[in-house]
Amino acid sequence: MCVTFLAGSVNDIDKYDCFISHSSKDMTNAMSLVERLESRGVNCWVAPRDIDAGANYSDEIVEGIRTSASLIVLISKDSLSSRHVQREVNLADDLRKPIYPVKLIDIEIYGGLSFYLSANQEVRLFEKTGDPVEKLITSIKAVSGIKAVSGSRAQGQPEVETGSAVPVDQITSGSQQAYKIPVAADKLDIPDTQDLQEYGKDNNQSELIEPNKKLLWIASVSVLSLAAVFYIWNSGGSDSEVTISASPETTEASGLDLPEMQRIPAGTFNMGSEDGASLELPVHRVNIIAAFELARHELTWGEWQQCESAGACPVLERPDWINELETAEGERHPVANVSWDQAQIYIGWINTMTDDGYRLPSEAEFEYALRAGSEEEYPWDRVEQCDYSNGRDQAIERSSPSTIPLSDCYDGYIYTAAVGSFRANAFELYDVSGNTWEWTQDCWNDNYDEAPSDGSAWEMGDCDQRVLRGGGFFLHTVDALRSASRLRFFRVLGVFNMGFRLARTP
Repeated sequence: MCVTFLAGSVNDIDKYDCFISHSSKDMTNAMSLVERLESRGVNCWVAPRDIDAGANYSDEIVEGIRTSASLIVLISKDSLSSRHVQREVNLADDLRKPIYPVKLIDIEIYGGLSFYLSANQEVRLFEKTGDPVEKLITSIKAVSGIKAVSGSRAQGQPEVETGSAVPVDQITSGSQQAYKIPVAADKLDIPDTQDLQEYGKDNNQSELIEPNKKLLWIASVSVLSLAAVFYIWNSGGSDSEVTISASPETTEASGLDLPEMQRIPAGTFNMGSEDGASLELPVHRVNIIAAFELARHELTWGEWQQCESAGACPVLERPDWINELETAEGERHPVANVSWDQAQIYIGWINTMTDDGYRLPSEAEFEYALRAGSEEEYPWDRVEQCDYSNGRDQAIERSSPSTIPLSDCYDGYIYTAAVGSFRANAFELYDVSGNTWEWTQDCWNDNYDEAPSDGSAWEMGDCDQRVLRGGGFFLHTVDALRSASRLRFFRVLGVFNMGFRLARTP
């Protein structure tokens, strides 16, 4: 169930809560923010995701701003020097839209944007205290004069306007609501689109679709838009469904259920890919000098619940589809909505309870374990994806038709699947490809220049962002499930297609 707020009776003028203005070089961060906002019911417009194939790019930008209740501008060195970002902010200001500056880095706003943006408006994603995105969500939701239209987002079910404002003090932190500002149609002074005719050139669209850049776009589209999904739960699995037969480990001292660990032998492999984006280069030889252990499946909601119940871990918001399941079934799904920092909290707690030396795997260990001896582009070699991986396939297409390319197979899952619902790889690991993206220990680096060659975690680089591996269940093309696919995300943030699994050194 989603609740959408529309613009009074102005012919649905505000279709979106916010327009995301960003430099093309900040695409990954823009899409990551969109995912977090939309997971909390804030309906976003962002290019190029919301531009139909063959449409006029600049006209679509103008229409996106015109039909959005507010504008969020991502602040970075690139956006501050971007002419198209300047134009988008100018247009939003002309239309009297609220403008929210969201800083990706600690930088003073200069140039033309400084005229529109003040320090007291800033949301600083680089801050490690609190949850900066919640500040942004609260600001969007707390705009005065909003009207409510509630209704199911299920296909074919109309939205019904209530016509009543929603008091700010009734907005809860767990709300799945989106908010719109009513604007009278005759008050809008729509600028001529001529001033944005050069948008496509400034935005350098080609860099998003060149073959050597495709994974940057694929990974950045890790955002999922629940507000745009028609909720249809299908609890069935694929015909090749396989269940983990082994029981989880239990420590006698603590009585805790722990994931079953699998020994991964030492070995060497070629890390990276010539077929993806530059962030996967250079391909380099990595020597895993010693055997290590990796959990056979992602950490589950049931396993996380033990830490929550002990008061050691934060209580995570469970996605709607988990809440719809029977408790026992939901506990077998991979934990999500978990940040890198929160994963470290869990690891610290479980090590206190067991003294077993759990940790996150390094990025190299994860790719080595995912490949399991394969040098192919995909970890399942040439067999069908849906036998081994819960990704974006025809099951999702039946629920929410999309222009994003899908896998041809059908795995039976729209959202996450219980761990062990697909076949294990050659190392007897489940869901290392698909289901949820998984945190690794490594700091983010834009490529593998000077990366460790011994399989250890790379603890240098942008350590405010950490590396995720393995691909997820939603809004990814099949390329996101490639063996070399990698994604970065802010360590303090978590969304509901991101989880983790435990590793340890024997």
